[in-house]
Amino acid sequence: MLGDRICIMKDGEVVQCDTPNEILQNPANEFVQNFLESGNVNKHVLSSKFTVQDMVEQGYFEAQAINGVADFAERVAVEVLLQQLANQASVSVEKDGKPVGTITQQHVIQFLAKQLEREAERV
Repeated sequence: MLGDRICIMKDGEVVQCDTPNEILQNPANEFVQNFLESGNVNKHVLSSKFTVQDMVEQGYFEAQAINGVADFAERVAVEVLLQQLANQASVSVEKDGKPVGTITQQHVIQFLAKQLEREAERV
């Protein structure tokens, strides 16, 4: 989900080249489907189960005074943050209904990497 397009190859040949969502939702063939199910790709890390609150509670933000209303409430999915951060470097976030700081692209990458690591440890 961090790339605009992904290319999946088999034996030096391109099997499917498309957006991450398109590949996940419409695998080109059985090879791509098996690859996605093999554990090489974790489809669940970007699911809506992770929120701004998870990132803030785990320290993946920069605490700073924010004037006004935060861009994102704590219940917003990380996936939504990631979509917004594709177009800007940082967004302001809240905790307990109050603006607490900003989350940057780097924070999201570090958070998702940690979630992948945790998923791998469970397997």
